[in-house]
Amino acid sequence: MPSPSLEVVFRRRGTPLGAAEELRPLAVEFPTVQIGPSRSPFGEEEIPFCTLEAVEWEHPTFGFYEFDARMNDLAERTDGHPFGLRLLGPAERLPSLAFEVLTRCQRLADRRNHESCGPEFDRVLRCHRELHNLAKPLVRADHSHTLDTWQWVLRLNRGAGLAVQLAALFHDIERLVSEADVRVEHQAPIYQSFKDDHARRGAAMAVEALAEAGIDEPACRRVARLIG
Repeated sequence: MPSPSLEVVFRRRGTPLGAAEELRPLAVEFPTVQIGPSRSPFGEEEIPFCTLEAVEWEHPTFGFYEFDARMNDLAERTDGHPFGLRLLGPAERLPSLAFEVLTRCQRLADRRNHESCGPEFDRVLRCHRELHNLAKPLVRADHSHTLDTWQWVLRLNRGAGLAVQLAALFHDIERLVSEADVRVEHQAPIYQSFKDDHARRGAAMAVEALAEAGIDEPACRRVARLIG
């Protein structure tokens, strides 16, 4: 008998009609994904899926970075269109499994609020992406980290302002200069001085990038203060 399954579709919202009540809190916590049992009415289009079993996720040797790479590849190949993750396991485990996996993958969820839902923020995201050479493993890791930070900001504060969202996205931009190929911060003679310099230079780089993306000067100044 096949294992029970749950489908998570990114770039869709809400739970399908008839979904179990225990899935509704997931839809509240992750409003930009659609969550429901397999064979739910997600629409007529063909959606590519990755599959993950609970026993894999819970195994001590589970490859989290390999899983991240699979999901990143799926997101990039679909180029803005919906894609999904099919979770397999005991029925009573699936809601909590979805919560754990979605937290791991929330960088792909594109959660927004009224401050970040317009074309101005779309330009910022394109600029942010173009600054990162994803062929470099450390740069890709930093790109994922900053998206995750941005999504955490919105998850913890749905009303987060524009400046704090931009600061979350650009807080580590200086690493593109100092640590794109190798991490060096642990070798700094005075760690706090290294981090202070990282923040100061990163603030200046963020202002330059955001100005090019069309963000006004007062917002840029607020972002620089937050990063600094």
